This record gives sequence, structure tokens and C-alpha cells, in this order.
Amino acid sequence: MARQLRNPIPGALLNSVVVWAILVFFCVGLASTLNGLSLVMEALGAGSIASAIFLILEFSEPYFGIFRIPPEGIDQVIAALGADVRGSLIGSQAPPFAL
Repeated sequence: MARQLRNPIPGALLNSVVVWAILVFFCVGLASTLNGLSLVMEALGAGSIASAIFLILEFSEPYFGIFRIPPEGIDQVIAALGADVRGSLIGSQAPPFAL
């Protein structure tokens, strides 16, 4: 697909988000007492961060993966816009100067 970016999510951004999430959960885990509720909340928080990262990566490539869109619709829109631009350029030629 020519319309899709080669690298939609920079690796440095993804790495910094993952490291930030690891540090947040590590610090919260150190500050809390060890009981069942804190373990469940840590697991739910980690799962929500992981699912958010998964969805960001999944939606960054709309033509591949689990959530796909067909490319035919955007192909029709691009063709229609190209026809409109070509038509307006042909019809907007200025008349020659009269001296």
C-alpha cells in the first residue's frame, strides 16, 4: 500500500512509553504493601497499559492486522479528488494578455 507510512510509530517513542510504564508500576509496587488487592490492581493496570499500546500499534497500520479497513474506498476518494484537481486546472487557464 503506497498510502501507508513506512514506520508509523517511532521506536524511540514506543520504548520511552514502555520504560515509563515499567517505572510507574515498579514505584507503585514498592510503595504499596503486599496483599491480594494491590497485586490485582497492579495486574489490571499493566493489562490496561499493554492493551493501549497494542491498540496504538494496531491502528497505526490500517490495512494489516486484526482491525482492517478495505483500501477500495480511499482509492475511490483519491481518484475523485485527482479528477477534480485536474478539471479545475484545465478550466482555470487565464486568457492571453491584450495589448
